[in-house]
Amino acid sequence: MWVPPLRREVGALLDRRRNPFFDHGEAAYFLAERDGAVVGRVAAIANRLHTEVHRDRVAFFGFFEAERDPAVAEALLGAAAAWARERGFDTLRGPASFSTNDECGLLVDGYETPPMFLMGHGRPFYDTRIKDLGYVKTKDTIAYMLAAREPQPAVLKSALKRASSRVSIRPVDLAALDRDLEILRDIFNDAWTENWCYIPFTAEEFADMGRSMRYFVPPEF
Repeated sequence: MWVPPLRREVGALLDRRRNPFFDHGEAAYFLAERDGAVVGRVAAIANRLHTEVHRDRVAFFGFFEAERDPAVAEALLGAAAAWARERGFDTLRGPASFSTNDECGLLVDGYETPPMFLMGHGRPFYDTRIKDLGYVKTKDTIAYMLAAREPQPAVLKSALKRASSRVSIRPVDLAALDRDLEILRDIFNDAWTENWCYIPFTAEEFADMGRSMRYFVPPEF
């Protein structure tokens, strides 16, 4: 059920000159090869914003793909861990490509369903490979699927009713997209502050995401 991402979007994401993540982060990209053929990949990631917010020494790994051979995963994650250790980190967490504001999580159930937006959708044996290398689960993440035509959940109806006297809802104004994106960024960062592994979106990151989403988000949203 895996659906390949658009190569153009992935290229822009990995491009240190184009992705605003690299204003506050750095990454190293590793490939595993056998007889000249690529058999796996991973990125080792350091996020200064995460360090500033959480006051820990956590680095991340992301963009992980590997053949079934256990030696491939061992070599890739070993390289990522060594890179992180050299920079003073004591924990390697992932997959997060590049952060929890991007594609995040390792699929462990639901392989029969299509991938959800910004949720990891790896091969069934990845969970075993990573655990065999000594990694342990730090948090459950859940991808929700809700059809637009289904009745609204009761909890959502209740929240909308309580907010209706204080909140007005309107479509995004594409003629003033930068202004509306800044409003949305402020709301998002405020609402997510207490969430696990929260990292604030910078203005540049949110604007970059908003400009790409305008091509597939209906204007009446």
